[in-house]
Amino acid sequence: MLQAPRAPRHSPRSPRSNEEEHGTEELEHIETIYSYMIFYPELMRKKGMLYWTPQVGTAFLFFSMTIVIQIALTEIAGRSILSDNIGFRTSLVTVPGEDRRFDVDPVRIVGQGVAKGVEKLDNLRSKRDNAIECCTGADCADEEKPCCAASAGRNATSAEKALEKSKHGSSESICTALPDSLHCTQPTFSFLDRWADLDTDGNGLWTFEEAQKDAANLGCRLGLAAEEVFHSVCLGIEKDVAVSAGLGRVLEPVPHEIHNHQAIQQKHFEWWTGMVAVCAVVDMSRCGHLLEVGVFDGAFGPGSRGGFKSLRTALDYCQKMLMPGGICDNVLPVTYMMFRHRVAEKCGAPRFSTGPRYINPVNKDDVMRIVDVNYENMQTFETARSKEFVIFLTFIVFLWLVNMVSEFDRIVRFTDFLLNFPVATDDDPLALKKIKRSITRKLTLSSEESEPLLSRLEDPDTPEHVAVSTNAKVAVPDNTENTTIITDISAPHRISCGFMIFVRFWLMWYLGFVGTIFLLSTYSYADLLMNAVALSFVFELPGFFYVILVSHSVKQDLEGVEPLRYKSSLMRLQGCSRAMFHRYTWGLVVIPSICIITIAWNYFYNTMPIYEALHCACLQSGSQCSYAGHFVRDWWNRYWGATHQLTTH
Repeated sequence: MLQAPRAPRHSPRSPRSNEEEHGTEELEHIETIYSYMIFYPELMRKKGMLYWTPQVGTAFLFFSMTIVIQIALTEIAGRSILSDNIGFRTSLVTVPGEDRRFDVDPVRIVGQGVAKGVEKLDNLRSKRDNAIECCTGADCADEEKPCCAASAGRNATSAEKALEKSKHGSSESICTALPDSLHCTQPTFSFLDRWADLDTDGNGLWTFEEAQKDAANLGCRLGLAAEEVFHSVCLGIEKDVAVSAGLGRVLEPVPHEIHNHQAIQQKHFEWWTGMVAVCAVVDMSRCGHLLEVGVFDGAFGPGSRGGFKSLRTALDYCQKMLMPGGICDNVLPVTYMMFRHRVAEKCGAPRFSTGPRYINPVNKDDVMRIVDVNYENMQTFETARSKEFVIFLTFIVFLWLVNMVSEFDRIVRFTDFLLNFPVATDDDPLALKKIKRSITRKLTLSSEESEPLLSRLEDPDTPEHVAVSTNAKVAVPDNTENTTIITDISAPHRISCGFMIFVRFWLMWYLGFVGTIFLLSTYSYADLLMNAVALSFVFELPGFFYVILVSHSVKQDLEGVEPLRYKSSLMRLQGCSRAMFHRYTWGLVVIPSICIITIAWNYFYNTMPIYEALHCACLQSGSQCSYAGHFVRDWWNRYWGATHQLTTH
């Protein structure tokens, strides 16, 4: 990249007084395409050549190629990085009303803002023209219309309302984060505590007619039709009785009204809630963990409430529930299977280890070794939240920000150069006036008398017929060295350099944004180092292309050009304004502050929410996990007690 301007050097060739040196800086050529683009066209102009030459055209070609490749790499990679980052987080956990503005491609921020503004105006017009219709049933859950008020059932709690609002019109995320709880459940789970909304007449029976009517409008509010849940309860009880019979667990016969899918008693609905709770685990390899936490403790022993005779019987039952194509897949709505696959994708591959020995609380001779299960992504985020990794990430981000600030410093100082370096207003290196005169003459003369356009570009005073910029200022010092001093820059070239500033600023802004997100979403030590190097390579492309593409003779010509000296506006700054551009200010205050804020924001906004959501979705644990309470011994003891009358011996 362009080297930052430095204080002018003193030499016998160009003695300067103290007054001349004050506030003066210089821009020196270095080996990059950008520097090549700045110096070479002016070098050719000072040698008396126009810009319409192969040499200058090559410089513009290399410059354009560098810009196109940098923009393409940045845009393509940037979109992929942002898509992967926002896709993983939003498909795992969402916060109702959360502003995702900082996860959007910055190129589209303005466009999306305009589109949202237009959409709001259209909504305001539609509100004035038509009354907003509410919707009922699961079919309209994905629409923007609000759900109609319930005509029966209990009033929902504030947490339930917030959860219903997050589910309505969106099914992208596995988990929903509320201020005081985290919900990572499949839609069926939301019906477990809704008996009062299902049995709307309060007679202790949930009939198929009540499910069809859905007076509480749970279909819209929870995104799952009450009829599907009704059939799921009936099928679940029938399947549970059939499977239990094969394991020696004898349950009461399926009632006629359930077998015919006509009505469900509350005690059978409570029976079904335990099945749904087990199905929330989704991975059959975690059945041993369910034994360990006491899920089946209340179901062991002769005359037990659950009818399980041994640890093996309980384990077999759990595995038949959770195995692919098992009870859970067969009896729960199709949303469960989708939820199961999405959880498996987010958790990653399982990791097995030997767990503790578990003893049957009823029979001390019944002992089983438990297999502990963890998941790849869980272990990844365990590492990501560790102090060692956070410190390592801080160092990498600090170095990346130093690179960004260094590029920003070059852009600012190059802008200062462009604003203060003299402009040759009376020169015409593009020969626009000659082209205009040639075209005019060609239109007025006959075709036989007219000469080729290119001959009109030749200066008649030049015997060699070389295209010359006649107003070029050439200063050749009295020494034997082959050097050139450029004292001004042409107006067209100044415009092209302004375009270069714009492109470099956009690349710095966009790549800085995307690169930081990329580094923050990398959770491996080796990958973090490699990704940082890969990002830096994009900034090194101009230097790489210069070394490979530019000819040796051109490099020698550029080495003979004196640094471009100019009166700097930055050097005239005083006080706080000057301190803002001082390297010590950026290196000791600005960059460390930005780095610490960025790392802290990422830790609390990304790493920890993802870690907690994975804990809840994969391991059914966590202080805020809403259904972690369903996997403790007390809850299941109450469950087996409530369903005791459903077991016969």
